[in-house]
Amino acid sequence: MTRLHRKRGFTVVELLVALGIFGLLAVLAINIGRSSMQRAAFSSAVNSFVADFSAIKQQASMENRYMAIDFNGIGTGYTVLRQRNLDDFVNWQPLRTVTPMEGKAFFPPAEADDFMINSTGEVFAYPVSGTLPQSTQVEMSFFIYKPGTSEVDYQRQVRIFPTGGIKIDQ
Repeated sequence: MTRLHRKRGFTVVELLVALGIFGLLAVLAINIGRSSMQRAAFSSAVNSFVADFSAIKQQASMENRYMAIDFNGIGTGYTVLRQRNLDDFVNWQPLRTVTPMEGKAFFPPAEADDFMINSTGEVFAYPVSGTLPQSTQVEMSFFIYKPGTSEVDYQRQVRIFPTGGIKIDQ
């Protein structure tokens, strides 16, 4: 009885199966990493908005004038405005424009309520209709879409109360 000597090693089929498994794992890891990075950028954008709100509230108090946040019409950013003259609600000076998600939409433009803050931290509708500002509550929905779709992947609600308080719902 003779024994056949078989060479040690892997067959082509075994190597192809192993490569297929490694390729699948690599694709999954890349997608998970991309999703985590996108969520981190989104959280940073929301935190940046909250920080800007706090900063303009403080600036309005220091300068004893109104400051405003004017959301753009495409949902990608906002402009921080400063009241030029204390008794004028028409002429505003743009201080900076913020586009935190690199030009990607992160809020629905039709639902974005522009607002202004006075020196005591109260929140009012912007622009002013009539002669006196109207106190308002701002509710914003910030979101990101799943890549390649129009389905919301991650969302946060931000509420700014007429008294100047802010609440972020996860």
